Amino acid sequence: MKKKMRKISLLTIIVVLAGLLLLGGCNRPKTTEPVVMPTLAIPIATLDITDTAEEEAEVDNGIEIIEEVEEPEGEATEEEAEVPVEEVTPEPEPTEVTIPEITRPESYTLQADEFPYCIARRFDVNITSLLALNGLSTNSVLSPGAVLKIPQDSVWNTEAHGARALRAHPATYTVSWNDNIYKVACYYGDVSPEQIIAANDLVAPYTISQGQVLQIP
Repeated sequence: MKKKMRKISLLTIIVVLAGLLLLGGCNRPKTTEPVVMPTLAIPIATLDITDTAEEEAEVDNGIEIIEEVEEPEGEATEEEAEVPVEEVTPEPEPTEVTIPEITRPESYTLQADEFPYCIARRFDVNITSLLALNGLSTNSVLSPGAVLKIPQDSVWNTEAHGARALRAHPATYTVSWNDNIYKVACYYGDVSPEQIIAANDLVAPYTISQGQVLQIP
């Protein structure tokens, strides 16, 4: 009886071991050959690169997003490039001033601050002849507007009365508060008001002001 029981136990152990061996073989992963995926021919759509900028705008959730193109630094924009050129007006070339010559008239109307000696120097006339022709003396006082006859056959007497010019010129003269163009002419003696007017481009009524600098020809 005992021998029979041993046989059964050994048989049971052998069966269990065989089962374990079989289970281990089932759990071992089988080696599989690599699977080759079939190649699918998918046509690639060509892109039209001539689309306009508006067609290239992206749409995200129904909102159109347009990419802003940044202008490269250092390059002027079209508005900045159009810088108006300021026109430079050329300065007028100075014109040559023509100084009129002094001509001896037959008569002359005295202006303010003029007197017979001044007129005799200006027109290169002998003062004695001028006074005699007009019935005047050295002490005669004349008012502006008086008309003097001018001798045509005499000249200024340098030996008796000194040089015609009372002061050297050309020169500049600074106007005083009570000056006028005729008084300035008499200040130099042999210069006429017309010459000073021309040299300084004065216009009628030839008003001059204190501090003004006049060119004396």
